[in-house]
Amino acid sequence: MPGREGSIADDEAAGHTGSVPWLLLDTAMPRAIVAVVGGAVPGGAPDGDVLAELFLDDTRRHAESLAGAVDDVMARSGLAFADLDGIAVGCGPGSFIGVRTGLSFALGLGRAVGCPVVGIDGLMALAGSVDGDTGDVVGEVVGEVVGVIDAKRGERYVGRIAVSAGAPRQALRAVAAPVALAPELVRADAARAVVGAVDGLFSLAGPPGLLVLALAGPTARGLQRALLASPETAPVPVYVRGADAKVPSVDPAARRQAILQDLDARGVMPDDRTDDRTDDRTDDRTDQGGTP
Repeated sequence: MPGREGSIADDEAAGHTGSVPWLLLDTAMPRAIVAVVGGAVPGGAPDGDVLAELFLDDTRRHAESLAGAVDDVMARSGLAFADLDGIAVGCGPGSFIGVRTGLSFALGLGRAVGCPVVGIDGLMALAGSVDGDTGDVVGEVVGEVVGVIDAKRGERYVGRIAVSAGAPRQALRAVAAPVALAPELVRADAARAVVGAVDGLFSLAGPPGLLVLALAGPTARGLQRALLASPETAPVPVYVRGADAKVPSVDPAARRQAILQDLDARGVMPDDRTDDRTDDRTDDRTDQGGTP
């Protein structure tokens, strides 16, 4: 079904500053989310309506559940894909599979329905998820929020986000650090709040005056605020760590050639008796009337 081509900047220039619908999704964190929101353009309402949202808690089924979840929220929003102005997808930081699941789906869907696809910074979405609706008011505070993502292997991915007038404005710095070091990074940054994978991060509730909020992933409002703050982010994956698989430092073909040369120099050649045995079996089948 065709949709609208263009970008968020095009919408602003055309005067689309009302409740234009966008499909938002994120599978980069343990709790995935799919949502349809309005007001997701510069100049629109800072907190446009969340028309529908759905959380997916089973990390092992994000890929197989995502299409059904999108159909669900679209049906609940009362919109068709042709009504969407765009699709925004969380690009991490996250695991390889988690990030790629949402990113691949969003890019494929955008191509199918003719919608622009933009990226959302996961740390900014976490910062934007600290909301007055939960009684945890950071939106009224101008300062820094620290987003924390579980990087596995005893590490946390820690990033600082500048917050102004209720919206995340800029990701200042991000680093993967051992869990034991993460609390020191939070304290050193003199943050007003820390949000995300905070379980076990502090022995107690945290330093005085610091709001600590555990979230397994961003909310629809957080994704929307991050989109508003950085509306032209390219949908490029960001991972919490580099790939484990490394390109061999030595060319395998060159290494094999070097081994053969070494064997030849020592007068030791590879055993070719396997070929002889194969030939013998072929001869036996031929003598017995079988097919060679």
